[in-house]
Amino acid sequence: MEILKWTYFAQRPLRISELCHALVATNSTFDTLDLDDLPFEKSLTECCHGLVIISKSTSSVRLAHRSIEDFLERQHVDKNLFQNGDRDTVPSAEDDTGLPL
Repeated sequence: MEILKWTYFAQRPLRISELCHALVATNSTFDTLDLDDLPFEKSLTECCHGLVIISKSTSSVRLAHRSIEDFLERQHVDKNLFQNGDRDTVPSAEDDTGLPL
C-alpha cells in the first residue's frame, strides 16, 4: 500500500530511486535509516500486482491506468484509504535537490 500511496500523492512521477528512498524513510527513523535496505526495482511492481508500472524511458514509477487513480481518489475521499492523506508522505519526501516532491 505504501507504493500506491506514494505514487498516488506524488505531484509528479517519482523516479525509481526517489520512491525507494521514500519507502525506506517511512519505515525508519533518521537515526536508523538503512540505505542497504532499498527495495529492488522488480519488487516495486511485483508487489503491486500490475497497479503501478515503471517507465523505462524516464525511470519513473506511475499508476498503470487512469482508472486506478480514479479509484484511489474515490476511496481517499470516502476515507477508506489513506486517511491521513499525504501527511504521511510529504514531510519526508524530497527530490535530489532537497525540494519537496
